[in-house]
Amino acid sequence: MLTESDLQTRKKELEQLIGTWAEEKKILLPGETIEIEVRIVSPPKVRIEIVPAANVDGAVALIATLFGSRTDQIKYESLVDLESALQRVLSSLEEREAKILIAKFGLSHAAPLRRKEMIDMFGISGSRIRQIEMKAFRKMRHPTRLRFLQEFMRIEQD
Repeated sequence: MLTESDLQTRKKELEQLIGTWAEEKKILLPGETIEIEVRIVSPPKVRIEIVPAANVDGAVALIATLFGSRTDQIKYESLVDLESALQRVLSSLEEREAKILIAKFGLSHAAPLRRKEMIDMFGISGSRIRQIEMKAFRKMRHPTRLRFLQEFMRIEQD
């Protein structure tokens, strides 16, 4: 049976190996980090999930905004589950609302865009972008959509 420190050591080794492989295969840019999740399940096998860290940061920032909490309070069980839950909720929004949130939080494997960049990209005013964001947040906070995210999230109180 592996101890917790052995698991952490193995996870670090896997992270370095996968990071090198991902850079060689052009999945990640040089210097870009990844998050991996290693689970030991029964029967024993390892499940490795590769998600660019920028994507995770954006997803956590979006969820923190929705729940009105800080990003360090958001805890998730699985990176893949987090991403699929977010995709499910975003797909229920209007296309423009989803695109604006994806651009704002950098959920498309790209860096988050600033308001000025979004103005240029969408060809609408900054105040209109803000209105669309607020409408999308209102929709996402509806209980029927929010439950998809709450299934995978834990907000830790201070």
